[in-house]
Amino acid sequence: MSAPSSLRCLYHPGPKKAPPEAQLGCLSPSLCLVVARRGAERSIRRSGSRSQRRDTGLLLKALVEAEIDGVAVSNHLTALRDTVGGLSKDKRLSGLHAASVRRQQESLLEKMEAFERSNRGLRDLLRGWSDNEVKEEKALENQTSRISEHLEMEKVQTRTRIGGSFTAGVPASSSRFFPKQDKAKTSGEFSRILQSTQSHLESELSRMEAEKAHLAAQIQRLQQGREQQQERQKALQEEAEKAEKESEEQRRRDQEALALVSQRAERAEEAARQFSLKLQEKEFDLAQALNTSGDWCRRHSKEAAANAQLEEENAALGRQLSELKAAEEKSRCETDSLLDQLRHLAGENDSARVENQRLQGLLMSSEETLRGLQTEAHQMKSSIKKQNNLVEKYKKKIQQVRLEAEETGVKLEVKQAEMRELKLSLEVEKEQMRQELLARLRELDAAADRLRRTEQQLREAQQEAQQHQRRNEEYSSGLAEVRQKVRARGPSSAHEGSLTALCVQVEQQGTHLETFQQKNLLLQEENGVLKEKVFNLERKLGSLKAQNEEMSKSLASKEVGVQRLQKQLDEKTQECSVLSRQLQDTLDDAQRQVDTPPAAAPSSHAWRERSSPAGGKQHAEGSGQGEDVSVQSVGPAEPAEPSQSRAEPAAAQQRGGSGPLGWVGTGSDLVTDYGLLPQMERRYRTQLQNMKDRLEQSDSKNRSLQNYVHFLKTSYGNN
Repeated sequence: MSAPSSLRCLYHPGPKKAPPEAQLGCLSPSLCLVVARRGAERSIRRSGSRSQRRDTGLLLKALVEAEIDGVAVSNHLTALRDTVGGLSKDKRLSGLHAASVRRQQESLLEKMEAFERSNRGLRDLLRGWSDNEVKEEKALENQTSRISEHLEMEKVQTRTRIGGSFTAGVPASSSRFFPKQDKAKTSGEFSRILQSTQSHLESELSRMEAEKAHLAAQIQRLQQGREQQQERQKALQEEAEKAEKESEEQRRRDQEALALVSQRAERAEEAARQFSLKLQEKEFDLAQALNTSGDWCRRHSKEAAANAQLEEENAALGRQLSELKAAEEKSRCETDSLLDQLRHLAGENDSARVENQRLQGLLMSSEETLRGLQTEAHQMKSSIKKQNNLVEKYKKKIQQVRLEAEETGVKLEVKQAEMRELKLSLEVEKEQMRQELLARLRELDAAADRLRRTEQQLREAQQEAQQHQRRNEEYSSGLAEVRQKVRARGPSSAHEGSLTALCVQVEQQGTHLETFQQKNLLLQEENGVLKEKVFNLERKLGSLKAQNEEMSKSLASKEVGVQRLQKQLDEKTQECSVLSRQLQDTLDDAQRQVDTPPAAAPSSHAWRERSSPAGGKQHAEGSGQGEDVSVQSVGPAEPAEPSQSRAEPAAAQQRGGSGPLGWVGTGSDLVTDYGLLPQMERRYRTQLQNMKDRLEQSDSKNRSLQNYVHFLKTSYGNN
């Protein structure tokens, strides 16, 4: 653009709504360049402020996450201390308390790891933020120095251009614009034009100086902001150091607390094992627990299926145990009351015996009662027949009981065979579990090898990325130097070619660096996935080992319980066999005593002698010693009918001396022994009822064993 055209543009600035680029294009390219650089400065400052806001937002987010993790760790520590305090207060521990302690310990370790990760991330963010701040400060310093130098150069160039345009442009413009015009225009008009242009240029210079002052103020504000950022950075670094020290102290305290908790947990587990052993012994000692073993087994299966209700079921078990203890105390009280009743009945029996002896003395002195006893002897015969029938019935029932006992023995053998089969199946399942664990161990070894290989590849990729980064920095520094040299020397084709080659090479290195960074990220992701897989496999292996140990312990305890139940069943069967033999012996003795033939009938004279008090006493003494007394008849013969009627009581007397009911020879003894017949019948009935109760108990024990074996099968089948 020539000087007159520039003057015309300055003198006629155009419409007010023209864009700023058109207005600046009318002035000069140097001013356009200054304005463009100023706009670039503003955009750089805005981007810097945005990046700074983004970095501060990330930093605040990381600080909040670290604070949240620290609060979670402290909460878990307080909960763990409360649980440990409760465990130390409660002396009776169980597996649930140990499991809760383990779960809280694992959660505490996880929270501590999360807190360490957030602390590391916070350190990285602070380090990156400080690096970004240093880079931004350097860039701002370089930019401000360049802008100030460029403004000085532009100011000098504008002054030289303005001076040259006034010296050389004015005559040329006058010669070009006014060659053919009239000579009427005077030099006054031309001087006014020059004065207007000079005032306009002076206003532009003043505006440039104001802008320069404004830029200097902005530079000063930037420096102040940089100092404030440095102070904030120092404060944040101090806070980060304080947080790091507090985290280290907290970690050390957590480790000490974990050590104490682990020791207390081990002691609690040992105490829980001891208490569980004592509880099992007490449960096996309880007689009523055998009847409720099926309910316990079903509850145990429900507990294995629903782990969330363990604590409630444990409380229910405690309540049931207290109920069982209360029932045991009640049974003890009942047995004490029964013993008291038995003692009372024994006293009543003694009093009844004394009363019986008194009645015997009264009956021996009376003859009228002897005549009534003759009629009662016939009734005694009929009652003996009834007793024989009852004995036959009892024999049949004993045979049925023997058959049932044999059936229970066969069932017991079948159950023993089933238990052996169950043990074999359990051994096979244990072997399968061992094979699965070995296969998982091999997978873990292979995963560990893969992890080592990926870590080696990751380290190599990181080294290559660092090398390429260093090369990129070297190329960028060389490119900056070349650009400065090119600007200093001026544009040329050779320099432009070398500059383009360097740019292409830098772009290639940048793309190569990006590919390596992508590979590095992929390797890091794969490494994280492999670490997670290894951690999951190790955790599964630990859980499987714990399950295997628990299953082996439960199997051993269940085998001990089965053996104890088997011993108890053998003892009960022996008791049943002993009782059956005793009953058979008593029945045989009764049958022999019933089948013994009666002795010879005594004479009427002997009967009269026995009916007298002296003879009754002698005969009582003889019958008490187990001897048969036979007295010859002296005196005249009695009629046939009285002799026969008197012979029948004598035969009954002789049979009573050796009969099953232990009758005595006198008539009073017959009366008392006739009263003992219902007692013997009641005894037989009570013995049979006891036998039935014991057989029912053995059947219930067999059913409980069957339920227990079925529960074992189902539980191991589910596992």
